Amino acid sequence: MSNIVKREQQDLALNTMPEGLEGVDIGNISIPTAKLLQTTSTELQDPDTDLKAGQLIHSMFLEKISDTFVPVKLHEDNVLFVPKNDADKQRLKQVIKDKFGVELTDDDMSSMFICRAKDGKIGDRFGACASCQLNKFHGNDKPLCTANINVLAMFEGQDMPLVLRFSNTSFKHGKKLKDMLFMLAMSGKKIFSRKFKVVPTRKQENGNSWFEAVIKPAGNATEEEFEQAQELYNMFKGYVADVEIDEVESEY
Repeated sequence: MSNIVKREQQDLALNTMPEGLEGVDIGNISIPTAKLLQTTSTELQDPDTDLKAGQLIHSMFLEKISDTFVPVKLHEDNVLFVPKNDADKQRLKQVIKDKFGVELTDDDMSSMFICRAKDGKIGDRFGACASCQLNKFHGNDKPLCTANINVLAMFEGQDMPLVLRFSNTSFKHGKKLKDMLFMLAMSGKKIFSRKFKVVPTRKQENGNSWFEAVIKPAGNATEEEFEQAQELYNMFKGYVADVEIDEVESEY
């Protein structure tokens, strides 16, 4: 790891900004994601890129990245996105009215999302997620709110961490990774003692096609990777990162 990266990590850990960024509030900086492109991803419409569906990219720099990573830290969040189709919008408005006595306005429905719980526990509009329950199945009705598993991770070839985000059809793969990391921790090992690999896998159902982020073990982290992950963990310990979010691109 370069001295520049080490210096920047130390500065961030001390809640001070690197040279040239002293006037920036670190609390307003979103961490970019390792994004799995879908056929509907807006990035594919950019004429200045040569990206394809099924690729894993850096969401900020729009560059293809390695599929191998070392997990540093997990956290969960919930986002109540505004649905794309009219039927789901009407259902959302009715549920919110019945449950909270709130009439969603046209401005609300023109936003990307209505409520977000960055810590997975308390939403910024409708309060405690445990009592809200909009991120749960109710009978055959799918959740209105999107539950996410976020993995702060070091990807090979990247100087700074990215967040690998599991939601919707990829949520089950995030749950599997969480279970594997839990077993590592229970065996007395740190979660960044192992490496994993993202395997973009095409799925098809009812005429729809999408990619899921299947996760597979990829061996032990090197000593250098382990030490770098430990430094990153120390930097972000106790800090709920503001993850860069995007619209839901797969709802199958």
